[in-house]
Amino acid sequence: MGGDFHGRFDLGTPLLGSKIDLAKPAVKHQFSFGFSSGNDDFFGLDSFENSVHSYIADVQYENESCFSSGYIIIGKSDKEFTLSLVGTLKNNKQVALKVAIPESEIEYWN
Repeated sequence: MGGDFHGRFDLGTPLLGSKIDLAKPAVKHQFSFGFSSGNDDFFGLDSFENSVHSYIADVQYENESCFSSGYIIIGKSDKEFTLSLVGTLKNNKQVALKVAIPESEIEYWN
């Protein structure tokens, strides 16, 4: 992804400290992310109560991941949340991201 892009992450706090297999990401708690630029969706994955929905651009994957391999590690310190994502999408494109988000910018939901 070159240029400007936007990302979103939603996760259940019980997943903090977890390493999630992106090829088989079915987890009990909410876990979701997506990346886009303008009106173009790049890829995204949603997992909740052991169901998985994902996409690469306009290709939808029901009950399966858009990743053929990879992982995401979700961490938290007293000042920030970190996400490290490394993987290969089913269209053979590789993704590697490391994100640090100050805790002051996190929105907690009940």
